[in-house]
Amino acid sequence: MASKPPPHPEARSQRPDKQKGCAESAGATDSATGVIAAFDEARAAAWGPAQRRPWPAATDLTAAVSAMARGQGLGLTPDQTVGLCAGLFRQRMAAMQAKGQAPPQSLRFFEQAIADTLAAAAAPPPVAPLPVTPLTGANPPEAGVSRDDTRPDTRADARRTRRAAAAADADRDILAALGLAPDRVDAG
Repeated sequence: MASKPPPHPEARSQRPDKQKGCAESAGATDSATGVIAAFDEARAAAWGPAQRRPWPAATDLTAAVSAMARGQGLGLTPDQTVGLCAGLFRQRMAAMQAKGQAPPQSLRFFEQAIADTLAAAAAPPPVAPLPVTPLTGANPPEAGVSRDDTRPDTRADARRTRRAAAAADADRDILAALGLAPDRVDAG
């Protein structure tokens, strides 16, 4: 019995609309097949044409339609969504191939990564926080003296002085207890 030859790569874009559970419009299916095609192209680029899939996995269309809907919900155009997915697939598959891993068999492998990538692309750019200057007291700093040179260092210096005095007192007490205090030492 002769086996069927794999379908032509361009014919693959017609197969997903026949998959079970897909009642999406032709536009959504066309965009979703773009995601599937990007997956297959990245797979072939990373592992070579010999590893090209003859047809999409049974779950690919559902995963691709979900990615397109997520992108649309985030305000991305279909072209942006397909482009982001293509970049993700190329990067991750090249890394997988470099580590000697086997190629992923379906889009479901990338579902969380797709969601994260689309969310990051749609997120507003981060806003730099405004610099916060600490309040150093009721009085403004003196002219010619920066805010950092006023109160905090003065407090720290006072603490260090108290600690040094306390340490010196402790040393004298220890020496006195041992009978070695400087005022009890004989000169001769």
